Amino acid sequence: MLEELKLTDNQIKSVDLSGNEKLKVFWGSGNKIESINLSKNIELEQLWLSNNNLAEIDITKNTNLKQLLIDGNKLESVNILNNKEIYYIDASDNNIKDIEVTKDHYFQYYDIYPYKSKSDDDMRKDAEYFNVRKKY
Repeated sequence: MLEELKLTDNQIKSVDLSGNEKLKVFWGSGNKIESINLSKNIELEQLWLSNNNLAEIDITKNTNLKQLLIDGNKLESVNILNNKEIYYIDASDNNIKDIEVTKDHYFQYYDIYPYKSKSDDDMRKDAEYFNVRKKY
């Protein structure tokens, strides 16, 4: 079974990974991907989808995910509540207005700049939370 798939820097608009249930690594950065279904890829540990055209992404079933690179897309929210193993997230250069984390998340690296929170108060609270929860 396929465990790694690297399709970076192509002109790919869509990709079907549903038949690759043992996939652990997918690098699809530098394409034109607009949507992706990852619901069957529950063993996924690394997901690189930087610089695509994603407006939404559902990684709620990818509970083994450790690295998430989704920078340079059109995302407004990211739900990582089920992704307790995640330690590296780059969601910069999006339109992020909402990112949900819990006290169980410990990050070695995170970048969500620019973060367009609902209010300055929310932004300050989130920044304090991220600074407190960062673990090296």
